[in-house]
Amino acid sequence: MSSLTADDTRQITNLIHGFFQCLDSKDPKGMEALFAKGGGFRLTTLEIDVSGDNLTGFVEGLNKKFPNAQHWEGNIVLTVDDEGIVTNKSYWQAQQNGSVVSYGTHHDTIIKEEGKWVFKHRDIGHSWRATPPATN
Repeated sequence: MSSLTADDTRQITNLIHGFFQCLDSKDPKGMEALFAKGGGFRLTTLEIDVSGDNLTGFVEGLNKKFPNAQHWEGNIVLTVDDEGIVTNKSYWQAQQNGSVVSYGTHHDTIIKEEGKWVFKHRDIGHSWRATPPATN
C-alpha cells in the first residue's frame, strides 16, 4: 500500500485531532483507545515515555496542572510506505487562559489494527514553552 483512500485520510486526521480532543475534554480512557496495543508516546524534550498503564495517570495529572488548556493541531503531512504504515509530521500549540503556553511538533507512526487506525508511537517535541512567572 503506497497510497491512502479518502476515507483512510479522514480517519487518520480524526485520530490525530482526537488526541487533543481527549486531552482537553479530560478523557484519558478515550485517549487510550487511540493507541495500538503496546503503543504510547514520548515527550522528547523532557525524555518522558508514556504508554499502557501510565497513560491514564499522565493525562489526569496534565489536566490538573493545566485545567483550562486548549490544544490545536495543524500542518498535518501524511506519508505512507509500501507496508501501509503511515507517518504524520505536524505542528501543535497549547493555550492556557487565552495565551500560548507552548508549541512544538508531532512525529507519529500510525498503523491499522483490527480495522481501525491507531497510533503505534507518537513523538511529541516542544519547540517552546512559556516560563512560569516568578513569585515574590
